[in-house]
Amino acid sequence: MSFQKYIAPFATLLSNIEPLAVSKDAYPQSYLRHLFENKTYFLSIYADVLDKTIKHSNKEATLLDFGCGNGLFALFAKYAGFKNVIACDVSEPFLKAAMNLSTQLEIPIDKWIVGDEKEVVKIYNHPIDLWIGIDVIEHIYNLDALFKTIQSNNNQMVTLFTTASVYENPFKKRSLQKLMLQDELSDSNAQQSSNFEYAGKSFYEIRKLLITKQFPNLTLVEIDHLAAQTRGLIKEDIYKLIEKEFVPNKKISYAPLDSFNTCDPITGSFTERLLPISDYKHLYQHQGLQLDIFNGFYNDTGDNIKSKCLRLANWLIKLLGRKGVVISPFIVLLGYPYSKLIVKKLFII
Repeated sequence: MSFQKYIAPFATLLSNIEPLAVSKDAYPQSYLRHLFENKTYFLSIYADVLDKTIKHSNKEATLLDFGCGNGLFALFAKYAGFKNVIACDVSEPFLKAAMNLSTQLEIPIDKWIVGDEKEVVKIYNHPIDLWIGIDVIEHIYNLDALFKTIQSNNNQMVTLFTTASVYENPFKKRSLQKLMLQDELSDSNAQQSSNFEYAGKSFYEIRKLLITKQFPNLTLVEIDHLAAQTRGLIKEDIYKLIEKEFVPNKKISYAPLDSFNTCDPITGSFTERLLPISDYKHLYQHQGLQLDIFNGFYNDTGDNIKSKCLRLANWLIKLLGRKGVVISPFIVLLGYPYSKLIVKKLFII
């Protein structure tokens, strides 16, 4: 079974939708416009994702679009025949935009959930078969906690995440590290902020303000030190660390794992966190999951010089196999229990 055949007709449906009519909020609107301008490419990614997951499941499965944004992937999956599709996002404006898009396309989604993975398993008390996140895993604050929550719903679940944060691609790595430094030291994207008071401020400056308010007796030198030392932590964890360790001992045991990865201290959302593939393998192995990793592909539609170069890059990615990750624009992480791997091998034999 291939989902590629659904791309053209679904793209035609999208041609009749105006992003302005889907959402009045600037961020969902601008993001949807980006998706629409490159709809054939993104639909090709969605079809590829479904092609990979269907090998471990079927269209009767319950599919969750985790961090659905404007809901385009969930709507494509429903259009392609999946019987039960759930969509969730922590952002209410994005979820409202997704619901509006669902109405305009006349493609109903079975369940909408505002919230993170904890809200999903709390609200939806039935087994989820396919947990899929498009460009979301690089933002998750605690990956171990995410997978424990996933398995609490269904320990036989198949998960698939795509991420454009490709550590092994030196060009992607360099550009994302530059973005991290901007968020950490200069300014962050105000549109993504969930708190007006801190919108647009650097993450380092936000941590300083949070620590100053919570611990007014600390000196400026101590506040600067703690703000730098707690990079990559959410507000609640910063407070616990300072209260339990620094206040009584004047030192903390935590240190950032690298020189770049950083997160919004208010939401815990990481700036396109870069993790080596070896870290992902360790994460999945620790959770008792088999992990298959696939290289992505570039948007090579068109007939100009850039498109021809990207077609060459896509050819090289395939030719190089696993080593093609060094030029891949994104990777796909497909996780499933070892029991499914055994069954698959027995079936092939």
